[in-house]
Amino acid sequence: EWLLPRSTIAIVILIVAPRILTLMKLGQEGAAARGLAVLPAFGALMVMGIWLVSASITAVGIISFIGLLTPNIARAMGARTPRDELISSMLLGAALLLITDSAAIYLSLLLEETIPSGVAAAAIGAPALIWFTRKKLTATDQLNLSMSQGK
Repeated sequence: EWLLPRSTIAIVILIVAPRILTLMKLGQEGAAARGLAVLPAFGALMVMGIWLVSASITAVGIISFIGLLTPNIARAMGARTPRDELISSMLLGAALLLITDSAAIYLSLLLEETIPSGVAAAAIGAPALIWFTRKKLTATDQLNLSMSQGK
C-alpha cells in the first residue's frame, strides 16, 4: 500500500527502459549514433533506479539487497537482452527471497533464536555480489562518461 504509489511512475518509465538499455549496450558512441541522448538517458535511468531502490529499502528493509544480485545472476544464466534481464531478475529475485527467507526460518528453528531474513539475505548475497563485481566487465557493460570542459 505504501510502496505502490511511490514506485508507479518509476515502473512506468522502466517499462520503456529495455529499448534504451539495448542501445546503451552498444556503448556511448554506438547509442549516440543511433539517436539516443546517452547522458540524459543514463541520468534518468539512474534516478529511477535509485528511486526504486530507496523506496523498496524504506518499505521492506535491507532484504532488497537481493535486487543488486539478481541482474548479475540473470546475465550469468544467459539473459542477453535488457527485456530478458528485467524479467529474469524479477523471477530470480522472488526465488532468491524465498530461499533466503526459508533459510532464515530454518536457522531460527534450529538455533531457537529469531534470525532476520535480512541477515540471511546478506550472508548469501554479499559473497555472491563480491564474486560478481570481481569478474571482469565486458565492453558492453561499461559506459564512458566524460564532462565537457568549459573555458
